[in-house]
Amino acid sequence: MLVKTDTFNDTTDEPNETFTLSGTLTSNGAPYSDSGIATIIDNDTPTITVGDPANNGIGDITVPEGDDAIFGVNLTGVAVGGTLTLTMAQSGVNPATEGTDYKVTTFQYSLDNGTTGTTPRKARRSRSTRATAGCW
Repeated sequence: MLVKTDTFNDTTDEPNETFTLSGTLTSNGAPYSDSGIATIIDNDTPTITVGDPANNGIGDITVPEGDDAIFGVNLTGVAVGGTLTLTMAQSGVNPATEGTDYKVTTFQYSLDNGTTGTTPRKARRSRSTRATAGCW
């Protein structure tokens, strides 16, 4: 006899998962039991894109001096309890200078599509938060 059940191909990064099929046979008034374990091998990889908010975080952004620089950060397939660390740093041939060209102390993030900006308690170049899917 073969017993078959479906498994679901979700999109969330997670550890391998297990479930058990147990059987009990009663023969001549006596019970006989056994079980087998199935392990579902996870096939998901989380993704992150950082960049143009109009394009789900894909592509670089440009911003006129004095305007807010807004990056889109898009996460998919995040494991429950995953942590996202955002870090600002100088880059390029003519790097902007922190404190003169941009301010880490006003670094904010939003988890509700830009309605509410949250400033970290201690301003620093890096900020960690619980990772959730979405884009600001």
